[in-house]
Amino acid sequence: MIVRKIKPEELKRTKELFATAFEFTYDNKDSTIKVYEDTVSSPKSREDDTPLNKYAAFEDDDKTMMSCLSVNCYEMNFDGNLTKMAGIGGVSSLPQYRRRGGIRGCFEKMLADLYEEKVDFSYLYPFSSVYYRKFGFEMGCFGKQCNYLLSMIPSFDLKDGYFVLVDESNRKQVLSDVKQLYGAWEVKYNGMIHNEGYEYAFVTEANPYKNQEFTYLYYRGNRKPAAYFTIHKEMRDEGQIVVCTRLVYAGKEGLQGFLALVKTMESDHVRVIFTIPACETMECLVKEWSMGAFSENQILLGMVRVVNVGRVLKKAAYRGNGQLILGITDPVLPQNNGSYWIRFTNSTLTAIERMPQDQVPQITMDIADFAHGIFRGFAEGEISGYDSVEILDQKVIQNGTLGQIFYPKKNFIMEYF
Repeated sequence: MIVRKIKPEELKRTKELFATAFEFTYDNKDSTIKVYEDTVSSPKSREDDTPLNKYAAFEDDDKTMMSCLSVNCYEMNFDGNLTKMAGIGGVSSLPQYRRRGGIRGCFEKMLADLYEEKVDFSYLYPFSSVYYRKFGFEMGCFGKQCNYLLSMIPSFDLKDGYFVLVDESNRKQVLSDVKQLYGAWEVKYNGMIHNEGYEYAFVTEANPYKNQEFTYLYYRGNRKPAAYFTIHKEMRDEGQIVVCTRLVYAGKEGLQGFLALVKTMESDHVRVIFTIPACETMECLVKEWSMGAFSENQILLGMVRVVNVGRVLKKAAYRGNGQLILGITDPVLPQNNGSYWIRFTNSTLTAIERMPQDQVPQITMDIADFAHGIFRGFAEGEISGYDSVEILDQKVIQNGTLGQIFYPKKNFIMEYF
């Protein structure tokens, strides 16, 4: 088996492979070179911008493609820093080549390259969380999916607040307001990516009358933007519902504006479904909790992996004063293996040292559990319940050092790749 990045003439084959693996249609009438030239001449996504940033596994003939995946480059918020993140998508194998190690080969080659390219994190949306844990990924962001009966949404005093529907008449004017709202979330939650133009296509290319996807902005009376959201209708067993695919809001008033707008649709819609960060609450906006008025479920929004332990430890936010010798095991990237002596004062990192191999760490964990702890944190008392975690010095529990490094953090992500 040969694993490498693809060549221009192989881009079309990755699209055919993906369409076969996931059973959707792909019009492959264009030649291999035209597929590549059309992609680079008019890219429509980050993936199109770097179409050869795909890894594929081939038979020994170096021609027969068995498996492939795409790598999309982002900047992501981590503890207040913009850091390099590789979003992984299009992970697929042809049915006849499954369980042949093609995907494993792609991941091993890809992660090694990302380490050399000084990428700090990798992120993906799993078909199976158990499967991707083998490569060092662990649960990343979670969302709280809310289901609200429209007739039970209370009336809110919005004073002189108002709504604007985004269409071709106002796309340019409202874009800065959308960016302002998103920017506040970008620095608030770990996992939020720094948007480029592609991610704002829902504004810059908004055409609600054609595609029946409606993006609204809600403004307070002083014309200060308080929320934006994208909604469409779907038919379910219980009737027609409102589905919100994008919701960003500034505090309680922003959520009130969103709910006030969708409530106006109760004459021909039953419910609204929307997702907010799992760390946020709807309690102050729900008056009736009985009779099926409101429900919420935690949903997984992807898995995260630390690519470079040392770089991530340097960018992490610490609390108070302390030190810890942390041992890491990484079965895919041995560059991360070893012990790290971390020291911080007044919530500021003062030093990180790689320790000699004979140095006994105070706590050890594998790369997946480290990703969990440093990216989103452990709840109090939770860390010792993980299989890979071994506490060798009880002082780190007694003096609270672990809680100064692996404390609960807010996280969320809105973009898929």
